[in-house]
Amino acid sequence: MSSGYMQNPFASSHSLDTNPFDDPPQRSAGAAEQARLEELRRREQDLERREAELNAKSDHLRRNGRNNFPPFFPLIFHSIKDEIPEASQPLITRLFQLWLVLFATLIVNMVACIFILTAGAAGGGSDLGSSIGYLIVITILSFLLWYRPIYNGYMKEQALYYYFYFFFGGFHLLFSLYMVIGIPGYELHLPESEAEDDN
Repeated sequence: MSSGYMQNPFASSHSLDTNPFDDPPQRSAGAAEQARLEELRRREQDLERREAELNAKSDHLRRNGRNNFPPFFPLIFHSIKDEIPEASQPLITRLFQLWLVLFATLIVNMVACIFILTAGAAGGGSDLGSSIGYLIVITILSFLLWYRPIYNGYMKEQALYYYFYFFFGGFHLLFSLYMVIGIPGYELHLPESEAEDDN
């Protein structure tokens, strides 16, 4: 009686007619093993390809870094700890702090010119315009023309960057001395303002 329960009632007695509810035919053990090994090889190659891509990305990030400066709109990678040799890191840190002091000084100058303008002093508008121009131009040019060259010089150990630093850093130093001294009579006058002064 148990043999009746073991038979599939839906099994077909005809060789051309197959039952859709039947289990798929079993392949030979060798073919199944071969298919499984082929699938494992394909997955292994895919994993090796992904690993190579990730290694290439990590090498690129390690060499070039991810843009992180300025913080509000990253344009370049700047990391003294990662890019500058350990012996030169204190010097480059000081130069970066010097550049930040310059930036802060230009901001204080602009705020002072805003107070001069609100106090109603003569020439307050031109002073404010000059301070805004100095803030934008000097900040960008000082970073690109003297700070970044000395940073690159210590990072890449190339003499050309040192020459750029000494040339543009020296020019900036002379310009700063000129601005500190404030030689009277050497202000920039536009032709219209000269005509107004004559009247």
